[in-house]
Amino acid sequence: MLHRDRAGIGRYIWELQQAMAELGDSRYQVTLLLDPRDRRHRGAALPVRSAPAPARHRLERATLGWGLRSFEAAHFPDHAVPPGVRAPSVVTVHDVSFLTHPAAYEPRSLDFYRAASQRLSRASQVIAVSAHVRNQLVDRKLVPGDRISVIHEASTTALDTAADSTPPRSGYALMVGTLQPRKNHVHAARAWMRSTAARDMPLLVAGGLGYKGVDIVRTIRTLDSQARVRFIGAVSDATLGRLYRHASLVLQPSLDEGFGLPVLEAMRAGAPCVVSDIGALREVAAEAALYVDPQDPEALTDAIDKVVGDPLLCAKLRSAGRERAAEFSWARTAAATLTVYDRLT
Repeated sequence: MLHRDRAGIGRYIWELQQAMAELGDSRYQVTLLLDPRDRRHRGAALPVRSAPAPARHRLERATLGWGLRSFEAAHFPDHAVPPGVRAPSVVTVHDVSFLTHPAAYEPRSLDFYRAASQRLSRASQVIAVSAHVRNQLVDRKLVPGDRISVIHEASTTALDTAADSTPPRSGYALMVGTLQPRKNHVHAARAWMRSTAARDMPLLVAGGLGYKGVDIVRTIRTLDSQARVRFIGAVSDATLGRLYRHASLVLQPSLDEGFGLPVLEAMRAGAPCVVSDIGALREVAAEAALYVDPQDPEALTDAIDKVVGDPLLCAKLRSAGRERAAEFSWARTAAATLTVYDRLT
């Protein structure tokens, strides 16, 4: 999946393998199975093998089980055990928004995730990245609760080490995430354009184009004749780290999230956050963010102006965010994941 997704699942895989290598736990010899087209293997901390077929490829069903024959178990980070695999397995589920907000997915992806959810019962153990995801899996009877472990993600340290030799312009709000309907960009843009804050600073939108991403950009540009919302595309970790550190505000008004990694990254960098009042984001940010109903445009506008216009509240959120983010680490995630592997033996 690293070849397909460098942001969400891809970051999870890369940070987890790095943390596992740094733990130096001798209980297991863990190997990273990469797409044969992937060139990131040179930077991997774990030993690497090429997968017999790319992830989600039509040949995966016929070849992956054969390719795993020398392994005692497999960990699949992409929501389900792939077809054709019979080995004991762990699966990581990042969200079930394909069930809660199906209109936010292109038909092919929706078919994949729905089929994946039906194969979850084949997993020996399941990792949910939040209690919110675990509860959704149990409520929908996709996996028994006693086979699910909640293991949170963490912020990447690569964002911390980015130098500020060329800091971005001061005075801007920031929204980070792939442009797709579930992230609620159009609603955020409308709320931003109504805010008092928009008179003095732009909203920068960082992230690649996803499903209906082009439509989202066109809609916002049609609404925004004064360029108060600016799309900067996908950015490097170095740039993203600088953007977080200098942001006056970070917005995350998603309709649904399995975890909410941008919120954790923003808090770690000391950025004040306004986020949706949904289960996963409350679980991640706790008391360190200002919450709004993602369907209430006036509430989001009010929250934006409240944070930007109140230096004391802004300072409080910055401090609380740093403290909350410090409670998450990839070392802890890796150690907890190895404990799940223990249950396979």
